[in-house]
Amino acid sequence: MHVATVCWFTALSIISVSYGADVFLENISVTKLAFGSCNRHDLPQPLWDSIGKQEPDLFLWLGDAVYADTRIFPFVWRSSSLSVVRDKFQQQKNNPNYKKFVDSGVPIFGVWDDHDYNLNDGGYENVGRTQVQQIFLDFLDEDADSWRRSRDGLYVSYLFGKNDEKVKLVLLDVRSHFDRATGDVLGHDQWSWLEREIISDDGAALVLVASGVQVLTEMTIIDKFGSTPYSKQRLLNILSQNPKVLILSGDVHFGEISCHNTSSYPLYELTSSGLTHNCLISLVPEVVCNVALNYFLSQKKRISPYVYSGLNYGMVTINWSTRQVTMAVYGQDYVVMNHSYNMTTASSGLGRFCPTSTAEHSGTWVVTWTLGLLVTLAMCRKVLCRYGIRESRLSTKVERRTDSE
Repeated sequence: MHVATVCWFTALSIISVSYGADVFLENISVTKLAFGSCNRHDLPQPLWDSIGKQEPDLFLWLGDAVYADTRIFPFVWRSSSLSVVRDKFQQQKNNPNYKKFVDSGVPIFGVWDDHDYNLNDGGYENVGRTQVQQIFLDFLDEDADSWRRSRDGLYVSYLFGKNDEKVKLVLLDVRSHFDRATGDVLGHDQWSWLEREIISDDGAALVLVASGVQVLTEMTIIDKFGSTPYSKQRLLNILSQNPKVLILSGDVHFGEISCHNTSSYPLYELTSSGLTHNCLISLVPEVVCNVALNYFLSQKKRISPYVYSGLNYGMVTINWSTRQVTMAVYGQDYVVMNHSYNMTTASSGLGRFCPTSTAEHSGTWVVTWTLGLLVTLAMCRKVLCRYGIRESRLSTKVERRTDSE
């Protein structure tokens, strides 16, 4: 959390069983929550002014706040030294646009995904994760005595506001205890903690469950909860116990809105990703990626009319007088998609079903995989051209040098 908020955070936060949350912040009333993910410290960051103009009550980092690991070849990453990790986070803090946003006083919260965890697609096998956890918390200006520094992982819950305008924020750590061999994403302690948080009678009117990876999507080529069906089903079983839940997610370099019909209520997911770079595969031309995402890689849970692959951030807005919740994906200074629902209706079970899915745009499996092959070939051609031309130029230089000698 930003250093300007540390004093009152420390004074007003408590480890509380009665409220059913790790931290209770009565003094922050949430009507607007902004979030974002997938941010490179070494690329232009044009969205911070736009986010600031929305005057959010808080901002949430939802994974890949920096790319702490090092790319050595397309899709091949290695962990960086701790000094490099620390330097990248510091460079992000020093970014003029981000610094201006932070200095405005907006409270900053966050949790990591794989790249700011310093291990692409990594899990519990990351031997340096405890040290990186401290660096990440330093980036958030978390108090030196904060209990988050001693917890095994970054999962945490907050309860904001008072009376009938309480909002609960549940941040999932999808990396620290991820065991690919067993398909367990959260680990025993975090699963137990999560179930207590979801079923707790804490008076929250809205429960925001934030995950670095998507939950509801059925898209086959991305990292997601569904990559391990056991964990996805267990998570849905837990979340279905509370009709006040709304999922927030990032990771995929595009924005969309999804919905899943539980046994008693529609479970929505708002995904926003790509603060500094966009599209699913950055090596592929954006137009190719857009066509693939919107027409051939569609998924049945998507209810937004399209996928937005430009730079974007997410926003949840609550109208407390009407109990209306609006999920939105923003580009620079404009809304690119949104959907609203009524908290009272959802909680009562009257609005039991999701809106119509846009999955009718999906192609057949044959077409999907054909397009996937074409995209892969286009990507490989671009990569080979990039590196091939470079090698060709080097060879030419060597030949010329040899001739001159």
